[in-house]
Amino acid sequence: MAKGSKTDKEAKAAAKAARKQASKERRTQLWQAFQIQRKEDKALLPWMIGALVARSSCSS
Repeated sequence: MAKGSKTDKEAKAAAKAARKQASKERRTQLWQAFQIQRKEDKALLPWMIGALVARSSCSS
């Protein structure tokens, strides 16, 4: 029994590490895409900030 729970813990830890790595890769890819788009479209950042401000003022 003890050996089975140890492998379960190891498997869960490995799965958690894999999810964490995949999440990190997704964030990195999104950040790279944002940076490329920001460099090509100079109006992107003002539009995004405006959308966030407008959304937060509508929520209240």
